[in-house]
Amino acid sequence: VGFKLESKISDKELIRRALESLRTNKASFVVANRLEDVSAKEHRAFLVYPDGESRSCEGRGEIARAIGDSLADRL
Repeated sequence: VGFKLESKISDKELIRRALESLRTNKASFVVANRLEDVSAKEHRAFLVYPDGESRSCEGRGEIARAIGDSLADRL
């Protein structure tokens, strides 16, 4: 699993960079977010997969469940 944190870029560019990182580092998927979308009260992230698909998640709980589901699917 890879993690990508960027700042001051669009969602589309974030996903593109996450996919590039995923391929370079041979990760199963990447959890990508923008610094502007992370705060004490809110958290938004994308899970980006090798086939180019991505999943948007809102909130720490949803992000954690999505990571767990994605890990379970790859075992």
